[in-house]
Amino acid sequence: MTTLDRFTKMLSSSPQYEATQLEFEEQESFVQRQSDTPGTLLRIRPYKENDGVVDGAGVLQSVHDVTTNFRGKNTSDHHSFEVWFDQGKITFYMHAATEAAADKFRRRVGNNYANSEIFAVEDGYAFPVIDSDEYVAGAWLEMEKIPYYPIRHHNSEGFETDPYGEITSEMLSLDDSTVVTQVVFRPAKQSWTEG
Repeated sequence: MTTLDRFTKMLSSSPQYEATQLEFEEQESFVQRQSDTPGTLLRIRPYKENDGVVDGAGVLQSVHDVTTNFRGKNTSDHHSFEVWFDQGKITFYMHAATEAAADKFRRRVGNNYANSEIFAVEDGYAFPVIDSDEYVAGAWLEMEKIPYYPIRHHNSEGFETDPYGEITSEMLSLDDSTVVTQVVFRPAKQSWTEG
């Protein structure tokens, strides 16, 4: 089992919170390059004066490209939104499963977050570098209620404040740490309430 396999297993395992030691060669680090990762990683540089959660709801409402199989089962690709705190800076990313989805995300983010910059990460890392003398802790969270929760209005229950505001504030208080928060999502069919 490679170091990448053990790391992936550790992050996707059941929530028993057992420690897994990754074996590094001397002076080696865990590095995941964008070129070794399927899909497209988009870096987003938001315009400072955007409307936050109002604009974010617009992006999520526009993700409705549902793919189904011949039985009508949702087979849509999963995408993610990520916030990284690495080397003292907060950066925002979207990971699109396909190049076509990446093109749509570029347009949708550009339309909803005016004056923001969106560009593909072609060279570089798909995950922050983990050095051999560092420790990794991870958790997998799932929704307590049904996994489909329509975002129709930014002022609905649960969105009174920007949900990332507290996360990014905490990140900035961790001087020598690296933090990655990832939200994985996919579009739901219009008939999500049936059955």
